[in-house]
Amino acid sequence: PAGGTSASTVGTGGTSTGANGATGSSLATGGSAAGGKTMDRSHVNETGNGGLNGQSKAMAHDGGTFSKSHTQTKVRDGEGVESRTKTMSHEPGSKPVKSTTTTGR
Repeated sequence: PAGGTSASTVGTGGTSTGANGATGSSLATGGSAAGGKTMDRSHVNETGNGGLNGQSKAMAHDGGTFSKSHTQTKVRDGEGVESRTKTMSHEPGSKPVKSTTTTGR
Protein backbone atom coordinates (compact mmCIF):
# COMPACT_ATOMS: atom_id res chain seq x y z
CA PRO A 1 0.00 0.00 0.00
CA ALA A 2 1.09 3.54 -0.70
CA GLY A 3 -0.49 6.73 0.59
CA GLY A 4 -4.01 5.40 0.98
CA THR A 5 -3.97 3.17 -2.12
CA SER A 6 -3.73 -0.62 -2.09
CA ALA A 7 -3.97 -3.45 -4.61
CA SER A 8 -3.78 -7.21 -4.21
CA THR A 9 -4.20 -10.25 -6.44
CA VAL A 10 -4.17 -13.99 -5.80
CA GLY A 11 -4.27 -17.20 -7.80
CA THR A 12 -4.56 -20.83 -6.81
CA GLY A 13 -5.33 -24.13 -8.45
CA GLY A 14 -5.17 -27.87 -8.24
CA THR A 15 -4.81 -30.94 -10.40
CA SER A 16 -5.31 -34.63 -9.71
CA THR A 17 -5.07 -37.99 -11.41
CA GLY A 18 -7.62 -40.69 -10.68
CA ALA A 19 -7.03 -44.43 -10.35
CA ASN A 20 -8.16 -44.86 -13.96
CA GLY A 21 -5.58 -42.31 -15.17
CA ALA A 22 -8.11 -39.55 -15.83
CA THR A 23 -6.96 -36.07 -14.81
CA GLY A 24 -8.83 -32.99 -13.63
CA SER A 25 -7.72 -29.42 -12.97
CA SER A 26 -9.14 -26.26 -11.42
CA LEU A 27 -7.97 -22.66 -11.13
CA ALA A 28 -9.28 -19.60 -9.28
CA THR A 29 -7.89 -16.07 -9.47
CA GLY A 30 -9.03 -12.61 -8.44
CA GLY A 31 -7.97 -9.20 -7.24
CA SER A 32 -9.10 -5.99 -5.62
CA ALA A 33 -7.93 -2.40 -5.32
CA ALA A 34 -8.86 0.49 -3.03
CA GLY A 35 -8.11 4.20 -2.80
CA GLY A 36 -8.42 6.80 -5.55
CA LYS A 37 -9.22 5.48 -9.03
CA THR A 38 -9.26 1.68 -9.12
CA MET A 39 -9.23 -1.09 -11.72
CA ASP A 40 -9.21 -4.86 -11.41
CA ARG A 41 -9.72 -7.65 -13.92
CA SER A 42 -9.24 -11.41 -14.10
CA HIS A 43 -9.55 -14.15 -16.66
CA VAL A 44 -8.85 -17.87 -17.06
CA ASN A 45 -8.07 -19.73 -20.30
CA GLU A 46 -7.80 -23.42 -21.13
CA THR A 47 -4.44 -24.42 -22.62
CA GLY A 48 -5.90 -27.01 -24.99
CA ASN A 49 -4.14 -29.97 -23.35
CA GLY A 50 -6.15 -30.02 -20.13
CA GLY A 51 -4.22 -27.29 -18.32
CA LEU A 52 -5.39 -23.84 -17.28
CA ASN A 53 -3.81 -20.38 -17.32
CA GLY A 54 -5.18 -17.48 -15.29
CA GLN A 55 -4.20 -13.93 -14.53
CA SER A 56 -5.45 -11.11 -12.36
CA LYS A 57 -4.46 -7.44 -12.34
CA ALA A 58 -5.41 -4.74 -9.86
CA MET A 59 -4.36 -1.11 -9.66
CA ALA A 60 -5.26 1.96 -7.61
CA HIS A 61 -3.92 5.45 -8.19
CA ASP A 62 -4.51 8.79 -6.56
CA GLY A 63 -2.48 11.50 -8.25
CA GLY A 64 1.16 10.37 -8.30
CA THR A 65 0.56 7.73 -5.62
CA PHE A 66 -0.27 4.25 -6.86
CA SER A 67 -0.30 0.55 -6.03
CA LYS A 68 -0.54 -2.33 -8.47
CA SER A 69 -0.49 -6.11 -8.37
CA HIS A 70 -0.37 -8.81 -11.06
CA THR A 71 -0.72 -12.57 -10.54
CA GLN A 72 -0.19 -15.27 -13.18
CA THR A 73 -1.20 -18.84 -12.37
CA LYS A 74 -0.58 -21.98 -14.45
CA VAL A 75 -2.07 -25.41 -13.81
CA ARG A 76 -0.38 -28.20 -15.76
CA ASP A 77 -2.88 -31.03 -16.02
CA GLY A 78 -1.85 -33.97 -13.84
CA GLU A 79 1.47 -32.29 -12.91
CA GLY A 80 1.23 -29.23 -10.67
CA VAL A 81 0.49 -25.55 -10.11
CA GLU A 82 2.74 -22.50 -10.45
CA SER A 83 1.76 -18.99 -9.38
CA ARG A 84 3.71 -15.71 -9.48
CA THR A 85 2.59 -12.39 -7.99
CA LYS A 86 4.35 -9.09 -8.67
CA THR A 87 3.45 -5.98 -6.69
CA MET A 88 4.61 -2.39 -6.83
CA SER A 89 3.70 0.74 -4.91
CA HIS A 90 4.96 4.28 -5.29
CA GLU A 91 4.61 7.64 -3.60
CA PRO A 92 6.00 10.86 -5.13
CA GLY A 93 9.50 11.59 -3.84
CA SER A 94 10.17 7.97 -2.88
CA LYS A 95 11.58 4.98 -4.72
CA PRO A 96 9.03 2.39 -5.86
CA VAL A 97 8.62 -0.62 -3.56
CA LYS A 98 8.54 -3.86 -5.56
CA SER A 99 8.17 -7.52 -4.66
CA THR A 100 7.76 -10.85 -6.44
CA THR A 101 6.39 -14.01 -4.85
CA THR A 102 6.51 -17.36 -6.64
CA THR A 103 4.97 -20.64 -5.48
CA GLY A 104 4.96 -24.13 -6.94
CA ARG A 105 8.45 -24.12 -8.44
